[in-house]
Formats: sequence, C-alpha cells, structure tokens
Amino acid sequence: MRIRETLSTFPKKKLNAQVVCELIGPTSNAPTSLVQLKENFQVVLETLHNDDPGADGCYVKSTEVNLGKCAFRCAMNKDCRSLYYHPPTQTCVHMLYIDARLPFEYRNFVQQWKRYAKTGYR
Repeated sequence: MRIRETLSTFPKKKLNAQVVCELIGPTSNAPTSLVQLKENFQVVLETLHNDDPGADGCYVKSTEVNLGKCAFRCAMNKDCRSLYYHPPTQTCVHMLYIDARLPFEYRNFVQQWKRYAKTGYR
C-alpha cells in the first residue's frame, strides 16, 4: 500500500506544497501489549517547537482531559512516534511516522508542554 497526501487535498487551508506525508506499507491500529513512552528520549531537545513552518512533521491534534488519555491514544496508534501534551489547554499533539519537534503553530505558547517519545514495543 502506498499513500501520498498533498496539501492540495485540503483546499480550506489555502497552502501550497508538494508532499506533506508519505506512508509506504500497511499500518494497523491493533492493540500492542506494551508500549514504552519516555520523556526526553532519544535526545534532550534544547527547544521543543519547530522554527520553520515548512519543516513541520505530520501530526494530529486533539483535546484530551489529561496526559494519560493523550498517551493512551498515541500508544494505540502504530504511526504515532511521539506526543506533546499542554495541560492548561488540554491540547494533545501526536507526531506521526517520525519523532519530531512541536509544530510551528504552537511556537507562541511553548511553556508547560510535556513531551514523550515511544522507545520500544512488545
């Protein structure tokens, strides 16, 4: 299976770009028996947010009542590689396919974000 998403499929955003995300191969949301999430894994980031909007990774955002719910949803998604949670706004951001910095749109409120990355599966 090969899926290619382009911003042209999202005309409401009025953005110009060639490729946003590319996924090669099938994925599954089947439950995993154990997923480890750790803070500051693999490296400690000096800054959590991305300074270049053109370099944002693929992500999904949602509102979750707590960090546990945000982490659970990431753990259940095989494509989720890391998560960011902002308690004051209950914003949950899942970075897909690769571990990446917090997207550019969040640069103005970077305080109090919690970051966790997947470290292993069983």
